[in-house]
Amino acid sequence: MILLSVISLLALTTFMAWRYSKTAVDPDLGMYLLPAFTGAAYGRDFVDCKTPGVHTWYWLLSKLVGRNVERVKFANHWLVGIVGILLYFLTGSFTIALVYTVMVNSGFLFAFHGNVGQVPAALFAIAIALPHQPIWAILLGLIAVGYEPKLLPSLVILAAVSGWWGFFYTIVPLGVITLVLWNKLRYRNKWLWDIWESSITIPIRMQKARVHPEVPWPWMPWFQSQVFVYILPWLILAIVARPDPLYWLPALAYIVVLMLGYTIRANHLIPLVAWIAMANISPWLVFVLASVDWMAGGFYLGDIWVRFYYEIRMMNLEAKVIGEWLKDQVGDLWVSGINTSVYVYAQKPPVCRMVDQIEIRAVAKERIEQFVRLWRAHSPEWVVASYNPGIKFTGAGYRTIKKSGDNIVILKKIEGRVFQ
Repeated sequence: MILLSVISLLALTTFMAWRYSKTAVDPDLGMYLLPAFTGAAYGRDFVDCKTPGVHTWYWLLSKLVGRNVERVKFANHWLVGIVGILLYFLTGSFTIALVYTVMVNSGFLFAFHGNVGQVPAALFAIAIALPHQPIWAILLGLIAVGYEPKLLPSLVILAAVSGWWGFFYTIVPLGVITLVLWNKLRYRNKWLWDIWESSITIPIRMQKARVHPEVPWPWMPWFQSQVFVYILPWLILAIVARPDPLYWLPALAYIVVLMLGYTIRANHLIPLVAWIAMANISPWLVFVLASVDWMAGGFYLGDIWVRFYYEIRMMNLEAKVIGEWLKDQVGDLWVSGINTSVYVYAQKPPVCRMVDQIEIRAVAKERIEQFVRLWRAHSPEWVVASYNPGIKFTGAGYRTIKKSGDNIVILKKIEGRVFQ
């Protein structure tokens, strides 16, 4: 029975990792893969709204399996997925392991999309399964928070309700001291300043920019209906299975943080999988909901982008075509628009310490000013005019070389040079 359970979980995880490894890279994942595939340094060469944790994770994976998009994507989903097997051995429940494995890979939660939810979901699930190992649970929780800071209140509450008092005696004071020192030293150290900018400054500015008086529920747009139809049955049945308010407080805290950030998207809800899975829903109900996931998802066959997120499918595929073509061309690169994955496929870092990523570019004022100065000092040889540009590019001094859909590849005019 144990062997059959392990084989089943491993087969499911391997299948999902294989299917997702075949999907084209989206703009968000393109940002996270920049250090691994282009050598661009977090903070120094581009500004993001995430901590360096997610970028470091993919960089480590690239060192493990090589600089290959499919292999890195496979490794990410496979390593996240096999945590289900670990949960099976920790809890002795195949049901818990199955819920985790199905939901952490669910297309309805956009698990195939660039996200910062899967790794924290895995770490928190293990932490919840280790109530009598507070040191390990706290360490796993801290790593998860380093990956997704929105989970900090959840970790604090989880430590309190679980009686992990060492967290408050040691980790909290050390964390406060580190944060204060970092805030002071960042004015003297450029590297610390860059990390602070992407991890703290930009997210705060984005949160403020999302507040629109004319939109009373900005965190609940119409396209969220699909993900709520999917996750609410899981969540309701999990609460029925484990009706302990203290158990659900950390999950509730995470939802409140999402609401305060004025945005809830499908992949933002992935960390909730940890609490839903560990609630130990009735096996028959799990079978029903897992069957709904798989049948509604077309058994995860065919084109994943067509099935779950058709709107950006062509944009991702065109970025792949353009990027792979540019990989063999000499010269530096700037992508005017949100197709950050062009850098990944081209394996060329962004120039002028900036990428044209939606929302981030609107609040990264210092970076924009610096970008203009650096561009005037040295403009790149290649420019890709992509989707939804936020920084105006006139094309002066450049000529069109290639087109793919809505992407235009432009090369700087240099006297005497003949393009091959």
